Amino acid sequence: MMLFSLDIFGTVVFAFSGILLAYRMQIDLFGALVLATATAIGGGTLRDVLLGQTPFWMTNDIYLYVIIATCVVSYFGMNFIDKIPQKSVRIADAIGLAAFTVIGVVKAQNAEMSALICIVMGVMTGVAGGVIRDTLANNVPMVFVENSFYATAAFFGGLVIVLLTPYLDLPYVMVIGGLCTLILRLTAIYTRIGIPYFKNYTSETTQQK
Repeated sequence: MMLFSLDIFGTVVFAFSGILLAYRMQIDLFGALVLATATAIGGGTLRDVLLGQTPFWMTNDIYLYVIIATCVVSYFGMNFIDKIPQKSVRIADAIGLAAFTVIGVVKAQNAEMSALICIVMGVMTGVAGGVIRDTLANNVPMVFVENSFYATAAFFGGLVIVLLTPYLDLPYVMVIGGLCTLILRLTAIYTRIGIPYFKNYTSETTQQK
């Protein structure tokens, strides 16, 4: 039940992020639905296919109804949504990232994958939907933006889950792993910490000349 609740919550949050991007790019309602759907189910679909399972939304269509409902509610509440600060949206996205990371790791564990594969599935579930969304919108995916500390937060959250699984009951492991991902991502949002990135020294030298 806890896993399903996290899944639904993450679906709503990620669908909303797709809708908000469509709104700011002045994409029509159908385009918004496409972006919302790609964002909400993209990561989980890729995960399930790689695990040799039927994609989750094909075995339970409630996820599609949730996405449609999110689109409809967002459409009629867009005047209010437009006033939401960008940072608030990023915070909601961070919560969705944490939820989907936990789901990805646990589903891979249930499929008896190795520890490393479980972590990879967690990261993929958390970030792939956003990559698809941004690619469709012709934007640089957030995960590739310097110092975003996005996939890294999902990685460490997944690592915590894998390490704690032998010692704690699953609900506690899920909460701790999710909080780890969330805290790391929120810290990056508020402090702009990040990991080292490749610098184009040639470009910098040219600009100095």
